[in-house]
Amino acid sequence: MLNRDNNTYLIRKVGSLADIPDGIADCFWSQVESEQVLHDDFPKFLCQLRRIMRRQSIEMQSIDFWSYLRSELKNLHCSYNTWEDRTFSNCGFYNNRVRSGAMLTLFEDAGFDVKIVSESYWPNTMCYGHRPKP
Repeated sequence: MLNRDNNTYLIRKVGSLADIPDGIADCFWSQVESEQVLHDDFPKFLCQLRRIMRRQSIEMQSIDFWSYLRSELKNLHCSYNTWEDRTFSNCGFYNNRVRSGAMLTLFEDAGFDVKIVSESYWPNTMCYGHRPKP
């Protein structure tokens, strides 16, 4: 199907975005994916994403800040160094723990005009142990 439709499947994570020409995308849609971009790669991801978007394009993201460990904030129980270690970051339940305020700033710094359509919050945020890196 990829060959029939002249598509390419890119597998080098954020590095794959460098292979895409400038200003080629009219739309970017992500449903609970951006939080899986490695923490330290996230600013680069956004800059590359902005680069490939056309000037009058649209981007829609749904970002889930919950941990994939039983839908709680268990990812905040580990120190930054432990969570970002390859053991955790390649395990299948990783999320980058970029907080919502910091994420908005990163999007704006990358050149996006951010509009929040809806937000929902945890009724109670309990965090034991180490606090995530801002």
